[in-house]
Amino acid sequence: MSQPSTPKTPETITLARADGLAPDAGAYLDRLRLHGPATYGAMASAMGWGATRAWQAEAKLRAAGLVRLAQDGRAEPIPGKGNS
Repeated sequence: MSQPSTPKTPETITLARADGLAPDAGAYLDRLRLHGPATYGAMASAMGWGATRAWQAEAKLRAAGLVRLAQDGRAEPIPGKGNS
């Protein structure tokens, strides 16, 4: 008897992205562009992730120069970087 497979959702699918970003970082950036500046806690809630997962995705984006922290502490995409 075979084991039931894990449902295919954005959280369980690991695909290579055309922009070269890790799947979590790419999903985070896509959602950030859609909804505007946000804290990683707000993004974790919006995406159904834990805070650690969201923070790690944001950290990768900041290291890549695609996201910056605004004065109010919310992450925002840097205009002209990536696909924005």
